[in-house]
Amino acid sequence: MARVDQAESEHVDLEPARRREILQMDEDLGRMNHFEVLGLPPGASPAEVKQAYHDASLKYHPDRFFQKNLGSFGPRIARIFKRLTEASTALTDPEKRRRYESLHPELFRVATPPPPPPEAYHPPEPTRAAERRARLSKHPYLTKAPRSAELMSRARRLRSEGEYDEAIRDLQAASRSAPQDSEPRRMLEETRNRQRFERSAQELKRGGAAEAKGDLELAAGCYCAAAELDKRTPTAAAKAARVLKALGKDLKLARELAERAVAMQPLNIDYRCLLGEILAECGMRKDAKAQFEEAAKISPDHPKVKSGLKKARWLF
Repeated sequence: MARVDQAESEHVDLEPARRREILQMDEDLGRMNHFEVLGLPPGASPAEVKQAYHDASLKYHPDRFFQKNLGSFGPRIARIFKRLTEASTALTDPEKRRRYESLHPELFRVATPPPPPPEAYHPPEPTRAAERRARLSKHPYLTKAPRSAELMSRARRLRSEGEYDEAIRDLQAASRSAPQDSEPRRMLEETRNRQRFERSAQELKRGGAAEAKGDLELAAGCYCAAAELDKRTPTAAAKAARVLKALGKDLKLARELAERAVAMQPLNIDYRCLLGEILAECGMRKDAKAQFEEAAKISPDHPKVKSGLKKARWLF
């Protein structure tokens, strides 16, 4: 709670109401299913999912906050958008959706009426009750369960405070303590993903600072690290590809990163043109021309598209 209070008073380029919305959404992510994350009822159609994801992207896509001072809100926004993307992907892919819904039948379960009131309680005879408690205290599952619950509770707190390494150690211990319980393993995987995502955001920020100072070597290293840590968003991949191209180094890697960015955002003109330029430098002239032609279908009057098509014609 202290960290949330500090975040609300941060000097960032966000309105107070927007800050509260982001903080609340970030806090609720771990408790929400895929439908709730997108603000939909269970069973919403793929078309509704796509529309909800589109609407949410207008609010939470990291690119919408470009060059804004976000402070601790940057990683939060990144986490929210990643979770939105995961939910959308799972609910629009037929096979993934079937698998998700089969794993969560409770989403479609009709509420059952409350049970009848319990019969009057008659306390057990003291001697027999003491014997029963002694037997239960030696049960291997019941002795481990409190330990696992304690570790998971502490891991949740540590994770909310950004102490991922310690949270992961507690969750590993919880998994060993209660191997039959899948929840510690699920939470462990989720925590590792969050840690990678935040590290990616940090590397992206370091890369931006290095590039602003003219240190393209360091910027390329940071952007490549960010792209490797988080392979689900195109921003780091595109930045890494652009700086590698500027350095004239490892054009094969630059091409792969640019291709990844285009695959994730095929309607982004800058990504298309960047890939076309890198393909041309790699000697893949036909492929380069194809990228600029695809970009022209999206925005024929864009300056980069016109320039790229003109250069592409010279190559043939």
